[in-house]
Parts: sequence; C-alpha cells; structure tokens
Amino acid sequence: TSSPAASGQFAAAFSLAAPPSTLAGAALLVISPALARLQTEEPRPLPRDRPDQYARAVTTAIGALVGLLVLASEALTRWLYGGDYTLAGRVLPVLLLGVLLQAVSTPATASLLVGHPRGQRIYAAANMAGLAAGLGLTAFLLVVHDTVTSVAWGYTGGATVLSLVPIGLVWRRDHHHWWPLVVKLL
Repeated sequence: TSSPAASGQFAAAFSLAAPPSTLAGAALLVISPALARLQTEEPRPLPRDRPDQYARAVTTAIGALVGLLVLASEALTRWLYGGDYTLAGRVLPVLLLGVLLQAVSTPATASLLVGHPRGQRIYAAANMAGLAAGLGLTAFLLVVHDTVTSVAWGYTGGATVLSLVPIGLVWRRDHHHWWPLVVKLL
C-alpha cells in the first residue's frame, strides 16, 4: 500500500524470516508421528511428559536461533542486501517474533492434533481465528500508520492467536508447568 520500495523491504525481511519458520514446520512434521505412535502404543491417553520435553527442546533451539537473528537483524540485512535495506532490518524482528511463537507452539499443536478427538477441528478454527486477527490488525494498523511494519505486526498478531490456542489447551489439559519456560522465553 505504501510503495514498491517498501514492498521490497518487506520481501527482504520475509525471506530472512522464512528459514526459521521452515524449521518450525519441520518440527511439527517430526513431532506429530512420534506422538501419534505413543498414542497407539499406550492404552491410556498420550503421556504428558513428551509434549513437555518437545516444547522445552523446540523453545530452546528455535528461541536461540531467533534471538540471534533478532540481535543481528540490521547487520544481517545490511550485509545480505546492502545499505538501502535498513527498513528490512527493523521489520525482521517483528516477523521473527511471529515465527518464534509459531515454533514454540509446535509441540502443543502436535499434541492437540493427535491427542484430542477434535484436535484437527480446533486447530483449523485457531487458524481461521489467527487469519481474522492478523487481517484485522493489519487493516487497523495500515489505517493508523501506513508502513510495512504494520503488515509485519499484523502477521505477528495472527501468529499469536494461532499459537496461543494449542498452547493454552494443551497446557491446561495436561497440567504442564510451563510458567518458568514462558518467563525464560520472554
């Protein structure tokens, strides 16, 4: 909405946020079958320690990667794209926050998908709610402040809604002790 140059800045930031997002997607693809196997082997409900272990591992690994990228975002965009991409260096941390939230939610998402009778419906509804929240926040922010940063915050708002639904449901269902992990992540 602002200019082709601003769109290029956003594209540059998005291209750097995509690899950690791909890692989060890969984590979901690895964790889901492992939890599904446990679900079929055990006569009782899915053991709650596995999603907890996966959540801690993913949060540590992806959190460290995203943290490094956030700290180096301006230098990284300048090095890869040149000095004309300073806006991309400011947009990248906002996008990475959304990526981090989605990555942290992958173990809870996998647990929800394989361990809840309506897990796929709940996750589909969370996706729709995240989309609506992201689009609504983006539209609002573009009216207030017409920049690509508004689009990045809209994405992060949608990712927040999408991520908090499975985290909240699995946290509550399995009685996890994730407060210390949340504090460390913050």
